[in-house]
Amino acid sequence: MPAGRWHADRHELAITLGRTLDAKQRLAELQADQQQALRDLQRAVDAGDGVRLVAGRLELSPPGALDENPRRRMADAASQLRLQ
Repeated sequence: MPAGRWHADRHELAITLGRTLDAKQRLAELQADQQQALRDLQRAVDAGDGVRLVAGRLELSPPGALDENPRRRMADAASQLRLQ
């Protein structure tokens, strides 16, 4: 790809994605995003939302089992409507 086209395409892509072309600024943005993600994770750990750190590893509690039987889901929904 010719250099002129590369620069134009790169600029257009940066605008489309809402990202800067300045490497230092982009790194600062990524670091801020990472710090926010760590704060969010710490809040989830502190709140006991099924997230915990075990031996330096992140562990999540598995979600509750879902009944995937469509007839059962329809019957449950119908019974809930009758109860209301």
